Amino acid sequence: MLEPGARVEIGGLGNRPELNGKHAKLVSHDEASDMWVVVVEGGERLKIKAGNLVASLPVDTSRARDKFWLAKVPRFLMDHWQKLQAEQSDATLGVVEPSGGEASSSSYTLRLSAYAGHDPELAEASASLPQEFAMSTSAPPAAMYALARPPAGQRGPVQLEGGVEAMSEITVTRLTGEYKRRVAQRKDEAARRAEVEVVADDRDIRAHSLKRIKPRPRAERGAPKPEKPDLSEDELVQMIFTLFRRQPYWHRKDLMEEVGPIQRQYLLTQALDKVCEREKIGAHKGEYVLKAEYKQQ
Repeated sequence: MLEPGARVEIGGLGNRPELNGKHAKLVSHDEASDMWVVVVEGGERLKIKAGNLVASLPVDTSRARDKFWLAKVPRFLMDHWQKLQAEQSDATLGVVEPSGGEASSSSYTLRLSAYAGHDPELAEASASLPQEFAMSTSAPPAAMYALARPPAGQRGPVQLEGGVEAMSEITVTRLTGEYKRRVAQRKDEAARRAEVEVVADDRDIRAHSLKRIKPRPRAERGAPKPEKPDLSEDELVQMIFTLFRRQPYWHRKDLMEEVGPIQRQYLLTQALDKVCEREKIGAHKGEYVLKAEYKQQ
């Protein structure tokens, strides 16, 4: 956030490239030129566009020696944990134990803690979730550290949370009915598409929200199945013979146009393989021609 007194980093200057990467302090905003008055390290006073300034935040390194695990958590579980912490910031979310009781194991079990709050909806949600999860861990690929920015709208330093000691992924060990329902619900929500609504006046946009297309049941999704062909393969072969009496060579695209309905085209490949072959050389290379034994048909 750019405001008087903030420290910034300069970048993207073409006329003074030697200033790129240097830090400066914001003094004031010049409304007339829409530029910021800054004091660069060394005392030089300049006017620079906001697009060439990036606010820099101090980094709090008091936790730099801390170690923690970086875990990939299922979305539904993270949403639930965030609701629990919003109700009680120091709530115990769960307990992690080595699988098989071996302290040096790379496999762990996460067991959710019993809900101890007073919100009936959270209590019901807690009871419906899988209570046990598997955690597989591995060493990070290189030295990794985590940085946390201040919450939106708040000022403060960037917090160096510490170093990543292990990376893990949390997965469900047993699929409950509620978990399957949540997965199906997320898929249905992702399948919804906004309907395009044409309006003659932009006031209509403010007066009416865009509709949403009701998603089809999952059983009805997927590619439409072709209708049953109205010709048998033998009847289609006879049609091919008739076409080749008109001309001796055919492109596949032209044959598909002659065959007509899409349901017939599903049989076309089989019929062509049966009675035709493709020219490999010459002026008609790649075109279909009747096999020798069928040229008298």
